[in-house]
Amino acid sequence: MSIIDRLGDENILAGMSVGEKLWGAVVTMIIGLAACMVVLTIIMYSIKLMHLIFGGKEKKTAGEEKKTDGEVVLDPADFEDGAVVISCPADGSVTALNAREGAAVKAGDTLLILSSAGSESEVIAPEDGTIRRVLVEAGAQVRRGEALAVM
Repeated sequence: MSIIDRLGDENILAGMSVGEKLWGAVVTMIIGLAACMVVLTIIMYSIKLMHLIFGGKEKKTAGEEKKTDGEVVLDPADFEDGAVVISCPADGSVTALNAREGAAVKAGDTLLILSSAGSESEVIAPEDGTIRRVLVEAGAQVRRGEALAVM
């Protein structure tokens, strides 16, 4: 006979003292609270996982970016006529900035140096062209995929 069956049996309940009944109620309450905590923890970590997956931000195309918290606004006109957006390859900080707006560059020219995970890497111009916009400064913290410059 299971404990649940035994709790439903009036003969067994009649033979229990008040202390035993009280202790049974306390144990049942503790088990219920523990189950609630497990469910709440699962919900909390599910929300965190969804935030990591979806990033908590709207996905936008490059020409749709808006100005928020001092970020640079990209004008849709910057993306006409085959403009090239140079994106950040990894999270890090800009240690040196060689690109200047209006400067002519050749494919392979170093536009900036990025310090990431203890190493430095060069962000190079993918093709010949003119720098239309520089969107970062030396010392700026940048994230992977963030626009650094527009050619």
